[in-house]
Amino acid sequence: MNIDYIFTAVFDPDQGPVLQYQFPQTSHYDFRFLAEIMLPDRIHERNEDWLQFFLHFREDIQAYSLFPSVTKAIKGPNGSEVYHVLNVIRTKRERLAKRNGSLSAMAICTSFPHVQALKPLLDTAWSSFDASPSSLTLEHVFKKLCSHDFHSFFLDVSLDSSVILTLNDFHPYVEFQTQKSEIGTNSYSPPLLDSGVSLKIPPTKFLLSTSADNTPDITTCAVPTVFLPECVGEYSISNLIQTFINSPFPLSKYTSSLPAGVGDTNPIIVLINSLILQKRVLFLTSKLPAHVLTSFVLSACALASGASGLLQGYLNMTFPYVDLSNVDQLLKLPGYIAGAMNPTFLYHQNWWDLLCDLDNQIIHVSPELTKKKMSSKVLELVAAVPYNQLSPSRKLKGHSEQYLISDLHELLTHSNKELLVRWKIRTYLLSFIRKAISYEHLFLESSSLNPHVENYKLEGFGWFWPDRTARANELSLMAGKIEEWRKTKSYENYCHRMANTYIPVMLCMDIAYHLDRLRFQVVSSEDAACIYSALEQYITTDEDITYLLSLCPLHEGGLTIIAYGLYHISNSARQKVIQLLDKIKQHKYGEMFFACLPEVDKMIYASLRFHSN
Repeated sequence: MNIDYIFTAVFDPDQGPVLQYQFPQTSHYDFRFLAEIMLPDRIHERNEDWLQFFLHFREDIQAYSLFPSVTKAIKGPNGSEVYHVLNVIRTKRERLAKRNGSLSAMAICTSFPHVQALKPLLDTAWSSFDASPSSLTLEHVFKKLCSHDFHSFFLDVSLDSSVILTLNDFHPYVEFQTQKSEIGTNSYSPPLLDSGVSLKIPPTKFLLSTSADNTPDITTCAVPTVFLPECVGEYSISNLIQTFINSPFPLSKYTSSLPAGVGDTNPIIVLINSLILQKRVLFLTSKLPAHVLTSFVLSACALASGASGLLQGYLNMTFPYVDLSNVDQLLKLPGYIAGAMNPTFLYHQNWWDLLCDLDNQIIHVSPELTKKKMSSKVLELVAAVPYNQLSPSRKLKGHSEQYLISDLHELLTHSNKELLVRWKIRTYLLSFIRKAISYEHLFLESSSLNPHVENYKLEGFGWFWPDRTARANELSLMAGKIEEWRKTKSYENYCHRMANTYIPVMLCMDIAYHLDRLRFQVVSSEDAACIYSALEQYITTDEDITYLLSLCPLHEGGLTIIAYGLYHISNSARQKVIQLLDKIKQHKYGEMFFACLPEVDKMIYASLRFHSN
């Protein structure tokens, strides 16, 4: 069974929002609280709308709730921590009816993370129910929805595999044939290169087609087959960034975690920092539809994760829609990402740290946030650095956050802007994590973010700087931000994942560090040879190759950085690169990445391999 529950709600002129029907019926859990969120504020102004929200099972009260346990996430009866709810709302205009019309809604609750893809099915289900509204009709609709096995479409792949499949555009190199299913029939043909070589790149969308009862109409859903943690719903990070990147910013002083004393800090930087540090971030609109508000909130959740599940734990603090009845529960949380449609939120600055005004495209910072000062611990750490000679304004001019904004402006003009923006955000957060690793080793002498450094076979980890002075300057500037991040759940989650990694090469060397050395530094031929030799020696499993490929996006050259080694002055180094490429070619995704190399690189590889044999 894929759908756990289905609900309908109506607006009663005397009682307000009321839960009308639910299936399956249960005496164990009370879902009447859902009526308020299923019929959001100002919904009567539109003929139809929809939104997505989440339910959490609370073990402490043995009930479902819009809000998770403050201490930890608890798995519900079907084993899921988060339940995804898709809700459609309809308004009927009737002159003779009370209040000149009626409001009603239908929602499905499931552990299936891509519930937004089922909206065409839910629209069809609504039409069937509306023709004959009753508990029996709702039961029939529920069973019809459950006849589709949505979970069977999912690819059982690792996080790195999901990154490869969703954040690389293979279409310029491959002619895809989309996977389809028509009422239980599955068919799939592998994509082909122009040369006719079959490649095993699975589709990231599955077309599900079904016919409505007693009608010839066909309903089709494009169901994603790959899941990235924290990235759910119809989100668009590029749209979120484009909305606020050019907006004015009203305040010039921020907390220790944000740039201090600089009036031209871009609002996107403040938004990203607030999300990373799990502050209280609220999106507000009194004009836009609920589904647009939902999209912005879910985009912010995906943005916080690095657009790829790099940082996790944000879904439990994400609430696409809240109203005034939820404020008390919301304020019990240390941080949140939420959406609201009631203007009252704007005037209660103690309810939020950052308010994103969607109607005016302005970000407001709560005065309460600006009162917080840099902790004494951070001040002591910064004061202990002898290389900290530059003024804050001069240091900020060369800071990576400024380059991020410049790059985002450029990427937003690209036709494939969403994919490129997601990669840019992932790269930025990965660089932040790597700098945090360097920070912890510099100031704290060890790092929980990377507990394997002491056992590395190849020296070098974290981020790289041209000299120790540059390192100390940037890390002292970032001290407040890193120290605040170290208190968050996302930091704790990342440390746990790194301590329990199953990827062998991550126990031997920092691949990201050494790939960036090859990309951005002028390394000696001896150092380059050592890097290529280590890559060939320690990359031994499929998981190792998958991890390597996840760090080599196609739009940045893919395996070109590896292929550079084919031109190395040392024959021994060239042989190591050939052996490494041999391994990659045999990998399920590596074959595709190799095929995307420039023809000259493939010719050199073939020639060297022929002569070596």
